[in-house]
Amino acid sequence: MNPEMLHSVLFFVCFFLAGLYTGISGGGAGMLIATFGSLFLDLRESIVLAGFVGITAQMTTAVRLRRFVVWPMVAKYALPGIIGGALGGMLLFAIPAHFARILLGLSCIAFVLLRTRTKRSPPFLRKTGILMTLGFCNGFLAGLTRGGVLVRSSVLLALDFSGNAFLATSAAMACVQSTGQSSVYLYHFAQTNRTPFLLLALIVAATPLGTIAGHTCAHHISKKAFERMQVILLIVGSLYLLFF
Repeated sequence: MNPEMLHSVLFFVCFFLAGLYTGISGGGAGMLIATFGSLFLDLRESIVLAGFVGITAQMTTAVRLRRFVVWPMVAKYALPGIIGGALGGMLLFAIPAHFARILLGLSCIAFVLLRTRTKRSPPFLRKTGILMTLGFCNGFLAGLTRGGVLVRSSVLLALDFSGNAFLATSAAMACVQSTGQSSVYLYHFAQTNRTPFLLLALIVAATPLGTIAGHTCAHHISKKAFERMQVILLIVGSLYLLFF
């Protein structure tokens, strides 16, 4: 097998596993891919790839669970995130690389703290203005570090979302917000040293398959055991980003 073919197979497997991860956990795979992808790729290239994988996985979830989506909530929260995502994506390529590493590492730690909390997040006011502001922050953080799930999960938990309604609404929010960062990512994605169309094709082929498999596996895997594994991986990744 020639090196190019081997790389394609490895990317396919990685994208499938990322989709599987998202299908089981409902989010966070983008941060995980960006973190561990930086072991082998330029950090910014890793974040861009993680962005496209996350978009594809969340779109698959939103379509499969569309009847559970709370669309009024999506409209209020996600539309400002389009602008935030574009600004975050632009800032990612404007700041020094080590700043991006620190921000991503801190986002991983924040995600771990959020996942290991036993109490529900403090309630947010339901006013449209506050939801729009939080949506903008969500998009900005997603565009810069792939950490938008930190804000989105907190908001949905505080508003008593759970189960399929949580997964579907969160996925729909992520899809809408992703249009802003994607417009920035697409330009820089074309500048990578790999064939952009090949990677996009692999993402589109592998990620939905993994996400669908994850939805199926989610009924057979202990959520506690999976979250423990998630926490360990993100702690190791954040330590690598911050100290190495």
